[in-house]
Amino acid sequence: FGVILAGLTLALAVAAVLAVSRAEEPRIAPGMAQSSLAYKAGLRPGDLVVEADGVPIKSVRDMQALEAQVPSGAVIKVVVERAGERLSFMLPTP
Repeated sequence: FGVILAGLTLALAVAAVLAVSRAEEPRIAPGMAQSSLAYKAGLRPGDLVVEADGVPIKSVRDMQALEAQVPSGAVIKVVVERAGERLSFMLPTP
């Protein structure tokens, strides 16, 4: 996967960490900053976001639609696939 777009947001907390494959999978970018909220919450480069705030995520568009509904200051549950395993993280939003 190459980084095609890196400004997608999930209530701004994942703003600069998503990479989009040609299939528009919401995947965490290799260049994710260790100081980012997402990294501090446990997300890692290569993670595939499959659920956020109880909503299934299948594409970048799903994340964009959810972003408009998540208020600033909320803490949301993000589920990712990493190495064939599903992991859950609580992600604060700015």
